[in-house]
Amino acid sequence: MVRTEPNAADRRLIQLTAARGLELSPYQLERWRTAGLIPRPGPDTLVQVGSAKVYPSETAALVAGLLVCAPLCRTNEDLALLAFFNEIPVPSGPVRVALLKNYFPQYSKIRKRENEALQRIPAEHREQDRPWYDWAEAAAAVDMENKAAVRQM
Repeated sequence: MVRTEPNAADRRLIQLTAARGLELSPYQLERWRTAGLIPRPGPDTLVQVGSAKVYPSETAALVAGLLVCAPLCRTNEDLALLAFFNEIPVPSGPVRVALLKNYFPQYSKIRKRENEALQRIPAEHREQDRPWYDWAEAAAAVDMENKAAVRQM
């Protein structure tokens, strides 16, 4: 839910998409920002045009592409993949996450469990050796949870 009124750059983006016949809501804009599909407004993401700061044309094209794909998608992950496969310049982070969740769910679950095991390592013992050692220790802890495989070994 959008808690504040859209800023001037967002209002301009909404106007640009409306001129193309596409409807963009501030709520949708914020959801896509949270998902990492579009950049947050800031000094490195806005350009100066006259006295106003607005999004560059690339961001407007990205939002228009997302709006075209959005009606066909249930989740932001679906939207990231559909946009990517339609050659819309979506940031790579959300696409990687969507690919991982949709096409490699087992890897995603194992990686999550390994990350939880890594967090259980006391802070004073973390990074005493190289970072790969901590991940190896976490992976071993996850492997040891599989009692049937341990008995078989």
